[in-house]
Amino acid sequence: MIRKDARALIDQLESSPEQFYARGGSYSLLQRLFHERDLSIVIPLLESSDPHVNAVGLFCASELGTRAYPLVDAVIPFTSSLDVKTARMAIEVLAVCSTLEHANDYWHVLKCLQSSSVEIRVLVMDLMVHSEVAQFIAASESRSLPSCHGTGLHLLMKEPLFEEREVLSLLHSEKRLDVRYGAVIMIRNRIRSDLLSERTRAAVNSDAVEGDDISLLLQIPRIQGCLRSTSASP
Repeated sequence: MIRKDARALIDQLESSPEQFYARGGSYSLLQRLFHERDLSIVIPLLESSDPHVNAVGLFCASELGTRAYPLVDAVIPFTSSLDVKTARMAIEVLAVCSTLEHANDYWHVLKCLQSSSVEIRVLVMDLMVHSEVAQFIAASESRSLPSCHGTGLHLLMKEPLFEEREVLSLLHSEKRLDVRYGAVIMIRNRIRSDLLSERTRAAVNSDAVEGDDISLLLQIPRIQGCLRSTSASP
């Protein structure tokens, strides 16, 4: 059997989108794309009006890692999708590929910290814990990022040159966005992880949404790894 190249598979996808998606053609296309030098052939998939074509393109972009850099502009609109799976893949692409000339685009990740979906908010917090300070600095230069992100973002850009009380004030803020920033900063900088658990219990007892956010964040294995390294520190 002759193995089809990426362009041939894309032709199949565009001619029969639903069938291609249903039979798992996305995986075959992804494997071919790993051998493609010019990934701009994926852009029409992301810009298509057919949701099945979009889904295949976005799946491939999310699996290509930093190689998806040329696809960033076409991926950005999907960060606002009401479909959690779609938004999740797009956010993950942006978190990895917001570098160089796309560095400012990291603000699209931060804006999702205000998502109505707890799954998306927790994803963003996890990604923020493992992002570079340079990405926060670049995002701060975007005029599109709402000003309500200012306090938390300012501390992230200062790290580690801030006072612990500044972070604790975020964690105990009445503003849910500030609380999320506070949790991210505490984990990134190994600050009083015991206070995160206390904040979670207090929030859950009062039925506060941010209690769920932090509780779910603390259940993520790589976040638990950060916390274990904190407790092991002298």
